Amino acid sequence: MKKILTILFLAIQFYTFGQDKIILNNKKVIDGKILEVGLNEIKYKPSDNLEGPEYSIAKKEVQLILFSNGKEEIIKTQKTEKSF
Repeated sequence: MKKILTILFLAIQFYTFGQDKIILNNKKVIDGKILEVGLNEIKYKPSDNLEGPEYSIAKKEVQLILFSNGKEEIIKTQKTEKSF
């Protein structure tokens, strides 16, 4: 429940801004332009240097992506469970 409220709060807070947001599992926010969402990583350019280098971050470190058009993408990391 707390996680859902956090995601909802972040979505409302960042909805009005004109750039993409990457919310990490540790609640840090990266502002920038998402270039590609791959199977294992997300490629982006930071908002303070859109003409600069391309960065990537592991998908397992990301909780949520808020796109500038209002679309949200919740990243679900698959947890493996051991059965005994």
